[in-house]
Amino acid sequence: MSNVNIKINLPGGIVSTGDLQSILFAAESAGASSIRFGNRQQLYFEIEEEQLEDLQHQFFVSDTAYEINANNSPNIVSSYVSEDIFDSTGWLREGVYKDILDSFSFTPKLKINLVDSSQTFIPFFTGNINFISAELSNYWYLYVRFPKTNHIYCWSTLVYSEDICEMSKRVELALLDHDDLFNDTKAPNGQLLEEMIPPLSGSIRQTPHSALQLPYFQIPCYEGFNKYGEHYWLGIYRRSERFPIVFLKDLCAISIQSRVGQIHTTPWRSIL
Repeated sequence: MSNVNIKINLPGGIVSTGDLQSILFAAESAGASSIRFGNRQQLYFEIEEEQLEDLQHQFFVSDTAYEINANNSPNIVSSYVSEDIFDSTGWLREGVYKDILDSFSFTPKLKINLVDSSQTFIPFFTGNINFISAELSNYWYLYVRFPKTNHIYCWSTLVYSEDICEMSKRVELALLDHDDLFNDTKAPNGQLLEEMIPPLSGSIRQTPHSALQLPYFQIPCYEGFNKYGEHYWLGIYRRSERFPIVFLKDLCAISIQSRVGQIHTTPWRSIL
């Protein structure tokens, strides 16, 4: 009897306590005993193949998107988890992250990152399409890391927050439609890619005032109780990278009682 791998994207590493609780109940009823989190803030678990039909029915009822033995749609990574806990850009707040994530009207096939330039908790260039906050309010640097390469190209203009979805869609389409030019090649031409993307209608073009300045990297603390302001945050990590569903169900119950509305996943395969 074979097992199947289930993957659920948690866009931006954000999941409401109620949604996570629903996923846990569905996974447990399908025979899963533990789950794990990936380095793109996604969720995984395994079940036996004969349980798949029941799981699919439950996910249909709860309108939960998932993939079976596949990773055709990489999760969108964000540094939202670092807000208020680590130093952050003055203008980048919860509402900005959520507005951008909610604006995605298509399912990306390439890796997209939304990262605050002042933190080191979330890696900057692990995506193919990397948006990194600029000093100018609601504008982002765009760095394209060409698929199957380590070549990175910095866009000549900044991207406005409201344009991130459409910009991502156009860049992804150009990269996938011209695989021979940009992907798995020794010298992909970033300027050619930029010339292929027409300016967005109604968008105000902004040229960076200066080159992106990234902070000195420090390995972040991502587990245990840690103070911020008058509050504490709790990071939970397991060396095996597997979290028992029974434990996570209890965590959700406590969070609901304590009015903790969201749980966040990190690229360090931990939760906050």
